[in-house]
Amino acid sequence: IAFGFGLSIMALIQMIGHVSGGHINPAVTIAMAVAMNISIVRAILYVVAQIIGAIIGGFILKGVTPDTTAFDNLAVTNVNAELTVGQGLGVEIILTFVLVSVIFGTTDPSRPSFGSPALLIGLTVTVLHLAGVSFTGASMNPSRSLGSAVASNSFDNHWVYWVGPILGGILAAASYKLIICPYRNTMSMEEALQKMLQDENFVAIPRDYFKDSKRGKDTIDSSNL
Repeated sequence: IAFGFGLSIMALIQMIGHVSGGHINPAVTIAMAVAMNISIVRAILYVVAQIIGAIIGGFILKGVTPDTTAFDNLAVTNVNAELTVGQGLGVEIILTFVLVSVIFGTTDPSRPSFGSPALLIGLTVTVLHLAGVSFTGASMNPSRSLGSAVASNSFDNHWVYWVGPILGGILAAASYKLIICPYRNTMSMEEALQKMLQDENFVAIPRDYFKDSKRGKDTIDSSNL
């Protein structure tokens, strides 16, 4: 299950990453908005799309699975009965913190490429799922939990899967921007072109151009590359 989960995430990011950045998780999207890597309006639109897609996916799953006890819960995530709700919340915060930290690190346009972000993120999801599935189901994604919950009409401790991942994502965004990599996320046009020439994986096109009064020359916002 963990490998299936991770490979699915990897495939989806590889498939739509060049279109939207691979936003399929509200916790990641909100973290990116907090870090000012995407606009608030774009983040809201992404989250709405994620919620709609998750609910539709939940009902598709319900429609294609047999009506037996083994499939009754439609992969609904819930806190292990041996844990308190607070412990379950902590697990989701930690798991999502690690996941979002990896996402920030592997998609940072200012660092050298270390391979495919989709592969690294997918493997991270696999490892975190193996670590946390017995505690909370290792959701790390509010929309993933929402789709199953709506389709099966099961909302026990559902708030944990919104509050935990979102808090974990925000903490990861803050720690990456303020502690791990506290630099100004801009580069000159010359620097961007040089990076494109040196790194064959750096193929994105800059979108937003603006004038930096301190540097006195055109710069580009590298978070939009």
